[in-house]
Amino acid sequence: MNRQGALAAVIPLRPLARGSVSYETDHPTTAQYEAFAKVCSHFCEQLFDNRLSKPMLVFNQGLALASFFAADRWFAADDKARLVSEVDLNPDKLESLSAQDIAATLVHELTHLWQHELGEKKSRSGYHNKEWSRKMESSGLMPSQTGAPNGARVGQTMSQYVVPGGTFEKAFDSMPREWLLPFLPDAETTPKAFDSMPREWLLPFLPDAEMTPKKDRSKSKFVCPSCGDIARGKPSLEIDCRKCRKRGSPSAFLLETDAKGDSCGHEVSD
Repeated sequence: MNRQGALAAVIPLRPLARGSVSYETDHPTTAQYEAFAKVCSHFCEQLFDNRLSKPMLVFNQGLALASFFAADRWFAADDKARLVSEVDLNPDKLESLSAQDIAATLVHELTHLWQHELGEKKSRSGYHNKEWSRKMESSGLMPSQTGAPNGARVGQTMSQYVVPGGTFEKAFDSMPREWLLPFLPDAETTPKAFDSMPREWLLPFLPDAEMTPKKDRSKSKFVCPSCGDIARGKPSLEIDCRKCRKRGSPSAFLLETDAKGDSCGHEVSD
């Protein structure tokens, strides 16, 4: 579920051939996000008893999978304490999915939101544990790593399939058809900017994380006010400057609480 960097590209959209879809707007962005929000609200009501907070809905082409959930990713501009979680759908994956599968993918991520806000046994980021799995089952979606029967029900990468006659199927069937997403990306005309870029343009050097020196944040910086020498150690240390004492002008290192940069000096450990 890692977010992958990609070159920006314009994604051509094509309207879906759904006779029942009708919008009173000429703006495709408004139509697309209105549908996204209505579908989300419908399943929050039908499957989660309206107990979930409204997430930020995003279409994100940079995903490796069909969808993604990010807890508390946003905050209100006028109130930083008001946090909003994010639910992403990947446009590149939507064209190959049916309308029902798109809705099931959305419920998959809403179940992560449910676990984040109401769950008792939260798992590590991206992992699908037993609590998440049981909630999916109760919603009429069977978790499966393969997306088919007999697949593992817990794991890092997880799909699902619809349980016939289950709660999800009934909720989907009761949803107005005009709420279906009116636009999907046209995979045949989507620019493949990265794939077409010459490989020799890739960066020839990258930093070695293991070799890059890391600053020790556990030690504080002390400075001798007389000679300017520097020492490092725990904030509770009391250090005399031997150099100044030999010169006949005893001086003690003072803790510098707002150190800027590094200098050579005495390294002190306690």
